[in-house]
Amino acid sequence: MTVRFNLTSEIVLVVAAVLLAAVFVVVAVIVIREIRCLRQEQLVRQLLAMFMTTGGQISQDPRELLLWFPVAEASRRMFPEAFQRLDSAFESRFPYSESHIQEVHARWTAGWLSWERAHDFNYKLKKTEAEQELVEVNEGETSIGRARLAKLEREQLSVYQERYEDYVKTSKALEALMRPKDDQ
Repeated sequence: MTVRFNLTSEIVLVVAAVLLAAVFVVVAVIVIREIRCLRQEQLVRQLLAMFMTTGGQISQDPRELLLWFPVAEASRRMFPEAFQRLDSAFESRFPYSESHIQEVHARWTAGWLSWERAHDFNYKLKKTEAEQELVEVNEGETSIGRARLAKLEREQLSVYQERYEDYVKTSKALEALMRPKDDQ
């Protein structure tokens, strides 16, 4: 009877050990899953915080989008699950959807047109003032007077060309962000 009792108690102990190990494995899986969920939530919050602060910077200077867009794309490749959740929550591509990029481009173009009008007006005013000044001192038709006006013309063109070059470069870069990857 002792042999049977020992064998039965050993079986009970083995079964209890297996059950305890199974409970331990189940608890470990649950804990690991919860830790992963918490880490994912933390990552989503960090991505939200990081990219939501860029909105003001991009509103002030649309060229900021050209700096932040590659960061967003790299982050998207590194953390696809987090971005899938964010895309779903925002119902568009987070943080910069095509419509957002179009808005930034439109703001950039509107800013350029506004600057262009102001630039033209300011130099017309400068030229008119210079012409008036030259007439008052009887230098309107002299070589000095013509040289002063020519200098203003060159300055106007130089400033315009420099600004236009920046506008075109940035505008093309913003347009490239709107094209699908296979078109680039």
